Amino acid sequence: MSSEEKTAPVRLEIHLFHDGRVALELMSDWYTNLDLQLLHVDDAAAISSLMQRWSAGEYGEPQRQYIRQEAVPGITEAYKVEIGARPTSELQRFTNLPEKLCDEFERALIVASSERRSYAAEFASNLSSKMREFLAISQRKAEARIADGAYLKVLETYLADMLSRTQPEDQDYYLTVESGIGLIMHDERYLQLSADSRTRELYEQIRAEQNALYQWWMNLSKGDKSGPR
Repeated sequence: MSSEEKTAPVRLEIHLFHDGRVALELMSDWYTNLDLQLLHVDDAAAISSLMQRWSAGEYGEPQRQYIRQEAVPGITEAYKVEIGARPTSELQRFTNLPEKLCDEFERALIVASSERRSYAAEFASNLSSKMREFLAISQRKAEARIADGAYLKVLETYLADMLSRTQPEDQDYYLTVESGIGLIMHDERYLQLSADSRTRELYEQIRAEQNALYQWWMNLSKGDKSGPR
């Protein structure tokens, strides 16, 4: 099957880990991917080679996202950034030139052109640089935020408060979390990239508990007062 006949990519998902590993996932829609490769932000040559292959249409058939993701343990806990047709709020955090990165992605992997290989090389070079820079900045921010462990106690307090909400009268507590702790955690997503394992653990526990409270609240919004959780 030629590259012209293949399902076209629409988005690149970057899953960045604290240790510099990065899973690059080529998406054809919201729930379907074409390829998923685990590399390292310092391996610019491997990233460039991958973009060259993708630019030439050398990727797989569409597959449900979770299937390929099963080969990368912990991917749901990585810091995710998306590059597509238009900049997202997360991409704006990732780079101060989000539109430029979106344009480079489209030229390298979407728009038909005799210069796609050179565009892919340019995109790979800039992407590698941005990932290394973002990881370093995020880890410095996390180190400063932790402040010799003082902030860990704050995270533990957040988590304990959320875990304590188990009674029927708490079933709408998600709304409080969403406008409070949830906003704080969204602003502090860089903690996912902390070099400190306890920080990353607490962040993921808070995120998981927020999701659990959301599901419990959804039961209430559907008219199901299910009682204690």
